[in-house]
Amino acid sequence: PSGSDGSASSDPSITLVAFESTEVARVRPSLHRFRIAAALSLLLGGCTFRVAQDSFLFPQPSPTPPESEIPSRRNVEIPVAQGVALRGWFFSKPGARRTFLFFYGNAQTVMKSTKAQAWLAEQPESNLLAVDYRGYGFSSGQPSLEVIAQDGPRIYDFLTTKLIPADHEVIIVGYSLGNIVAIHTAARRPVGRVILLAPPTDVEEVMELSRQRLPWYYRMWVGKIVAEPELIKLRPRPV
Repeated sequence: PSGSDGSASSDPSITLVAFESTEVARVRPSLHRFRIAAALSLLLGGCTFRVAQDSFLFPQPSPTPPESEIPSRRNVEIPVAQGVALRGWFFSKPGARRTFLFFYGNAQTVMKSTKAQAWLAEQPESNLLAVDYRGYGFSSGQPSLEVIAQDGPRIYDFLTTKLIPADHEVIIVGYSLGNIVAIHTAARRPVGRVILLAPPTDVEEVMELSRQRLPWYYRMWVGKIVAEPELIKLRPRPV
C-alpha cells in the first residue's frame, strides 16, 4: 500500500485497466492516429503499428472556468502537485449517508459526463464528487496513466477530510478509462462498494479491437497493432 500522499504501490496484486474499449469507435483523434499509422505502414512497407502509453489518452482541456455554483453543486479544487490542481464538482443534499466518487471515461470531462453524474446525484441520500483528471477539462497538468491513477487516492482523501463526515459510505464508480483510477483507489483506501463499468479484459484485446475499428482499406495494410513494452509492463488488465 502507498503512503498518505496516494503514490503508486509496488504491490504485485494490484492491476490497472489501460484503455476503454467502448469509446474507440467515437474518439476521432484516436482513429485519425491509426489512419496515419496505417498509411505510413503502407509507404514504408511495414504492417505493424506499435502503440505507446500516450496513445491511450485523449485529454479534453477546457479554457473556461468551472460553471457558477448552485445550491446543490459547488466547485472544488484539489492541489495535487506544485502548480497543479484538479477541479470538478461536488453535489450534496441534506441527510445524505453515502457519496459516489465518479471517474469518467477517456475523451470525456466533468462537463461531458453530466448524464452519468445526474443519475448518480439523483440517488436517494447520496452525494457525488466528480473531478477532471490532469490535463482534462478544468484541471491543469499533464496526464499519464500513472499520474491519473496516483491522483485517485488524493481525490479520495480530499473528499473524506474536506467534504463529508467520517461515517459516510464511499462508493467508487469507474467508467472505461476511469476503471484505472477506481481500482487503484479502492485498493488503497477503505470504500463501501466499487462499481466498474465497461472495463476491457486485457491490452491485447484492445489492440485487436482498435485494428477492427479501422476502415477496411486500412486493415488491408495493418496486419497487427501491438502495445509497446512500456505499456505491457503496466499489466493493464482488470482485477
